[in-house]
Amino acid sequence: MKPILLLFYLFCLSANAQQKFTVYFDTGAAEATTSSLGKFQEWVMANPDIDIETVNGYTDKTGKSEYNQQLSEKRTAYVYALLKASDVNLDYAIKNAYGEEQSTAYDHSPDRKVEINYVKAEYSKPQQSADTTLKKEIVNAKVGDIIILRNMLFYGGTTYVLPESRPILKELLAIMLSHPKLKIDIQGHICCDVDDSGNLSGRRAQEVESYLINNGVDKKRVTTKGFGGRRPIYDIPEWSDEQRYANRRVEIEILSN
Repeated sequence: MKPILLLFYLFCLSANAQQKFTVYFDTGAAEATTSSLGKFQEWVMANPDIDIETVNGYTDKTGKSEYNQQLSEKRTAYVYALLKASDVNLDYAIKNAYGEEQSTAYDHSPDRKVEINYVKAEYSKPQQSADTTLKKEIVNAKVGDIIILRNMLFYGGTTYVLPESRPILKELLAIMLSHPKLKIDIQGHICCDVDDSGNLSGRRAQEVESYLINNGVDKKRVTTKGFGGRRPIYDIPEWSDEQRYANRRVEIEILSN
């Protein structure tokens, strides 16, 4: 009986450890709402070490059941792609599409969703970084040097980090964790207009800061500034997408190394 009780106990622990995050959709849409996409980005950044168990897609009862089944499959595939681009562990993830079979009503927004069931991974955060270009730049930098975080991109007009930029955040985190004397000032810049009345540049810098602090970096080691468009690489207004891309950036200044 003891082995059976032990297995039951372990099963209960596993069940209790499972958590859920939900992504919501507009009627008939296979891509998440803007609000839900923003919350997804915040959730991913706050949970860098998780294992995805299931990705389950649903619809409400609006439309024919065959259409809703296909729509739930598209929603599931869409969220799965977001997770994959966000570099979370999908090794054991199972995709399910349930269509309208669990819906309670027509045009019922709570039923237009994809549920992500996950558990906290048992492996720890990285304690040292690989020998990368960014690491070499930072390690060899002097106090006062400024380094561009290349490919640090955001959704237009927001502080939400694009999935393809998450590796840059993870790389910076690993460097900060493996170099405890390193202190940095994160500096945000925007393109196209000198005015930054909403402090978007500063809020983007704070988004990077929050990621580092939430994942183990002492807040005393990180500060932020937003320069708006006051320190462009190319004069504003820019003449090409390449110039706008160069001006719209996040940099770090070395305060202590």
